[in-house]
Amino acid sequence: MDESPLFGFNKAMIKKKKIFFIKKFKLKKSRYKRIKIKETEKEKNEDKNKNGKPDLIVNNLNKNNLNEIKKERNAGIDLMRLLSMIGIIISHFIYHAKALNKFPAYKKELKLLNILTFWHVDGFALISGIVGYKTHRYANLIYLYLIVLFYSIGIYYYFKYVWKGNYINNGIINAYYPMIFKRYWYFTAYFGMYLILPMINKSVIYLSKYEFTLVVLSTHGIFNIWKDYKAQRDDIFHMIGGYSTLWILILYITGAYIGKYKVDYYGAKKYFFCLIYAAFFLIPTYIYYKIYNNEFNLGKGYFKEKISFVLKNIFLERYDSILEVIQAISLALFLMQIKFNKYLAKIINFFGNLSFAVYIIHEHYLVKFNIIIKIFDKESSNLDLKSTLMLFLSKVFKVLFVCLLVDLFRHLLFTLFRIRKILIYIEAKIKKKFS
Repeated sequence: MDESPLFGFNKAMIKKKKIFFIKKFKLKKSRYKRIKIKETEKEKNEDKNKNGKPDLIVNNLNKNNLNEIKKERNAGIDLMRLLSMIGIIISHFIYHAKALNKFPAYKKELKLLNILTFWHVDGFALISGIVGYKTHRYANLIYLYLIVLFYSIGIYYYFKYVWKGNYINNGIINAYYPMIFKRYWYFTAYFGMYLILPMINKSVIYLSKYEFTLVVLSTHGIFNIWKDYKAQRDDIFHMIGGYSTLWILILYITGAYIGKYKVDYYGAKKYFFCLIYAAFFLIPTYIYYKIYNNEFNLGKGYFKEKISFVLKNIFLERYDSILEVIQAISLALFLMQIKFNKYLAKIINFFGNLSFAVYIIHEHYLVKFNIIIKIFDKESSNLDLKSTLMLFLSKVFKVLFVCLLVDLFRHLLFTLFRIRKILIYIEAKIKKKFS
């Protein structure tokens, strides 16, 4: 029998002891895991007793890997992103391309189309809150900023060397510093809001339903209704008609409320929200046109002037209008409950993910000056109503599809170089360093 030089044990005894200690270690480890799971469940139950049903807080950055938690995207939300972009293009055609001057015979109809879709910015900001309150990554903000820089610089050099269009002398400075020169007001406002979102998101998670409801109702009551009625022409909160970080933040919080308590919380069916949207569009619009045509009697003097001002300048075509907010909320709740075909949902999700670039591309100042403002120059203004609307909408969808195709190339390029994964990896390393 072979003897071990140590302690006089043979190899068989040593092997037996080794197996014994390994089994003992595994048993202790499994017991530790069971105790840990019980403690976690106990903590969850305690949170449930304090704050009601606990929310799932997803935080990938606590893991030192780049694997995304796969969540099923809601195709209705991505469809709303695309519809928001269509509304933004329509609005820019009305104001930048001066479609009302090009087709003076159909000013009312084109204005009505713009009013119908003027919830676009509110809807886009609401979506940010609905899907974004559970997670927060600065990598996502940097990724969006890289998209802005990609198009800001790329379009500048395209127009300089390929298109050879008109561009201002300090265009290169504008291209490299788009935020400083206020080229994209929405992204600038969103960028400022994103920096304080960790604090906002934690508040969303831990506020009780009563507290959160009070926050949402009071902010809209003060910043929408009371402001519009009392202040009239004075912008006492510096909302700038909704072109501000404050307004985007209010919409984000409203969207987070919708996301936290789910769309079917009150048992309302999707068509109920569709009816709300229709009501809050048709009724004020009817009054609006009656006033402009002097067909609606509001009395005389101060009362007529005040009501007329509110209806003309506050309810319609303002991002901080309570009307536009209700339209955006009701449409979001309607679309989020629609069940799409599996393959159609994938298509909507894919292009919805590219929708942000539609705004960045067509709102670039060189695209605006060289293409958008001239888009109706060669078109006849002597068309009938149907032909005018068809022409107008065809141009809108043409811009949408061209921008989506261009961003498809950018998306493939960024995926090839793993831009998003690299940013997430860097953020994870920095977080680990300082945690």
